[in-house]
Amino acid sequence: MITELVNQVTETPLFLLACRYVDAGYSVVPLRLDGTKSPAISSWKEYQTRLPTINELGTWFEIPRGIGILTGSISGGLEAIDYDMAVLKDPHLSLLPSDLVARLAVYQTPSGWHVMYRCDEVCGNRKLAMWEAPASVSQKDKGYRDGTELQSIGKGVRIETRGEGGYVVGAGSPLHVHPSKRPYRHHSGPTLFELGKITPEERKLIWQAAMSFDCGIDHEAEARKRGLAKARRLHYGTQKTDTSTPWDWYDRFGSWDDVLTGWVRVSESKFRRPGKTHGISASLVEVDGVELCTIFSTSVDVPSGSYGKFNLLAKLRFNGDRREACKHVRQLMAGRAVA
Repeated sequence: MITELVNQVTETPLFLLACRYVDAGYSVVPLRLDGTKSPAISSWKEYQTRLPTINELGTWFEIPRGIGILTGSISGGLEAIDYDMAVLKDPHLSLLPSDLVARLAVYQTPSGWHVMYRCDEVCGNRKLAMWEAPASVSQKDKGYRDGTELQSIGKGVRIETRGEGGYVVGAGSPLHVHPSKRPYRHHSGPTLFELGKITPEERKLIWQAAMSFDCGIDHEAEARKRGLAKARRLHYGTQKTDTSTPWDWYDRFGSWDDVLTGWVRVSESKFRRPGKTHGISASLVEVDGVELCTIFSTSVDVPSGSYGKFNLLAKLRFNGDRREACKHVRQLMAGRAVA
């Protein structure tokens, strides 16, 4: 263990804290204390593939520095949900099973929240939900503590991830790492030192719930840009998918025609809502191996956004009652088994 060697080098509190993070399996880098949160070393790419040595930690943290915790596979599959609109944290977590929420590490940042987990499935940084703003919007409206006016912001990030190639500021870093001089601190759930892994299926639930708050991101364009046809083949062709629960089974085998009863299928991936005679109201798209339906219309009983099959089924056909939706899916599962 790296902490067994601390007597050989400087023993500043930040050095000892950095050792604890590395002992817990996280790769770390030093951060500047000028409010930029930028790395204090010329290059940190190599630490995406290896952990720093005790001598490197001693050199970095013999003076005050912030601690950057790298996300991605090098840190045991660490991934962070970053809420740039702080007010969305509670609504997002309310959509998830309580036993899953209890296993997520929730940290308060100076201007929002980080919700973190470890998973065997992890990818690069992604924008999950965007927002569209008027010409002038208050930071208070975005969930920030002050009321600074931001002028002429066309779009902004609501919820994004930090994965491969990213990092988060570690709790315990000096206040000057952030321009507000407010702390990063643990709020609820396990700390990073206690954090276990969630399943890829649970990660998918977290992502789908976050995407439901999207007001402006073009998932279809993002999908084309990242070539997600390959991701779809990997997800549905070679990976094992848990279908033991009604919602997982329905996300895998359910039909969008069953979800969008009464809607007109304009093409293979386009739908028009009931009562509309022209145009497109919804579109199907693959996002990182997850098939989603993006609702454009404001004349249906769900907010515009992207939904998985089961979530949209519950909202459109069962007025948000997931239990009734599960009963419906179990009937379909039974019929499939008989057939």
